[in-house]
Amino acid sequence: KLLYGWKNDSDRRRWMNYEYQTTWSFFGGKEVQQPWKAANAGAIDLAPPFQKCSVDLQADPDLITQAGVRSITVKVFYNLGDTEQVKQTTLNATKGQLSDKLEFILPTGKANYDYQIDWRLKGNKTVSSGRKSASDAVLFVDEIPAG
Repeated sequence: KLLYGWKNDSDRRRWMNYEYQTTWSFFGGKEVQQPWKAANAGAIDLAPPFQKCSVDLQADPDLITQAGVRSITVKVFYNLGDTEQVKQTTLNATKGQLSDKLEFILPTGKANYDYQIDWRLKGNKTVSSGRKSASDAVLFVDEIPAG
């Protein structure tokens, strides 16, 4: 017969009750600490509270040429814990690079992110979309606002 107990431990049904806390570490020194959780299982199943997401950036070469676009800079804003992060890429229209992919992390079950598109035109003029929200997996970056 095997019995668990230590000193004045008289409630043998509670010996498997415990609390645990997970801390997720990401590249760049970012950490996200989860709240304490109660458990009583013999093993802890861990699943990250975040998912990898990607946005494909695409531009129509004819529209870009007509608008006189030289480059397109896209920034994606997202939160990792309580810290806002930014991913950025620049498409070089003069070299024909009119597509790219940005990868980032979002909380599990969420698909919304913020973005901003800046177009550099001939004559060193810049037009900006301003910060917008989206949840699309494809972002068309060839629709330049009038301005």
